[in-house]
Amino acid sequence: MSNKEIKVLYVSLPYTGHEDTFPTRCEAAKKKYHKEGCRVITPADIIKDSATPYSQCIGKCIEVLLECDEVVFLSGWYDSKGCNLEHSACQIYNIPYFIDARL
Repeated sequence: MSNKEIKVLYVSLPYTGHEDTFPTRCEAAKKKYHKEGCRVITPADIIKDSATPYSQCIGKCIEVLLECDEVVFLSGWYDSKGCNLEHSACQIYNIPYFIDARL
């Protein structure tokens, strides 16, 4: 990645059981990391229809994650099966990641 290229950052955060705070947390992450010069992608950007089956949601999210330069895991990720799957994908494919426990 050259200095002129914008880093693409995927945001991993739990959805199931957190439906009420999910949109707000996605927006907060987008604002924070966009200010740091990243193009930020959240699951809310990928899945627009809440009726989409879980298997399709996680599949699409993994597909997008694999194209990103880096991943941030927000608080609560370790209790989420989907986030753990995304974390495993990072480890398997050597995608850099970090944890932001404040968001």
